[in-house]
Amino acid sequence: MDVRPTLQDGRLVMHHSSVVVDVLLEEALSEVVDWASRNPEEVVVLNFKASRVQNGADSVNNTSRVQSDVDGVNDVDHSVQEVLDNLAIRSVPYFRLGGITMAEVKKLGQLPNNGSVVALFWSDVNQNWDPSVECYSYSEDSVSRFLSRAEDSDEMRALLNHAISLSPKWTSLTAVEDILHLRYSCYNGHSEYAFDRLWTYMEDMSRADRHQWSKPWFTQAHWQYSVGSVAAGIEHLSSILLDESRSELNQRVLDKLLDGAFPRLGMLELDNVCDHGLDIYAALKDK
Repeated sequence: MDVRPTLQDGRLVMHHSSVVVDVLLEEALSEVVDWASRNPEEVVVLNFKASRVQNGADSVNNTSRVQSDVDGVNDVDHSVQEVLDNLAIRSVPYFRLGGITMAEVKKLGQLPNNGSVVALFWSDVNQNWDPSVECYSYSEDSVSRFLSRAEDSDEMRALLNHAISLSPKWTSLTAVEDILHLRYSCYNGHSEYAFDRLWTYMEDMSRADRHQWSKPWFTQAHWQYSVGSVAAGIEHLSSILLDESRSELNQRVLDKLLDGAFPRLGMLELDNVCDHGLDIYAALKDK
């Protein structure tokens, strides 16, 4: 589970970048502990990252080098540790995880009242975030085609007028880009561009020589988002969950796993785990 803590007005809550999730971290983790106690055959890994200090409209990341900001982030980390101690959740440094099995991880995270929960902190895990794996982006060959066609001004004028006619209420830059086939999405006729980037990334993550370090690592089998791709998703009336279901991403990941692809994945991250999540779990257990 991706957990991003922040202090806001003295309350330890959660966030995703500048968006604050106004739920106390201790309440959220109490639910995790309760679930783990009712599912003792499972182990929950809490991936803590991106500690943040919220100061009204401003915020500070845990990568800041300004001393007062660092002190504020340290306050977040200390508050997180207090919550973990209160709930008897064990934080495990990466050097304890090198070369051990999930059964051994489960023992490390054993809770007093059954179940297993382990907390990892961002610096102890290789996140392997690749910003190029987006649902909405540009393909190099489509841009090249656009530039070659731009020499014909009559054709470009006709294409632009056609694009604008499909958005009668406003001139939509994204609509124009879609008509000109500059931008692809992960679920339209040009989705192969998005999936080619995803499969290349996952194949790279699975290489035997890719993980010679002792830290645990994640393979992020989901779409990444930038400011531009978020704007494009909103204009397509979509969301993170809809992007996954429309592109059938989890189904395609499952098909790849069943075909024997990606023998080494570390910890696999998914969006919309309710869509084929249990099937992917079963496929991973059989690997």
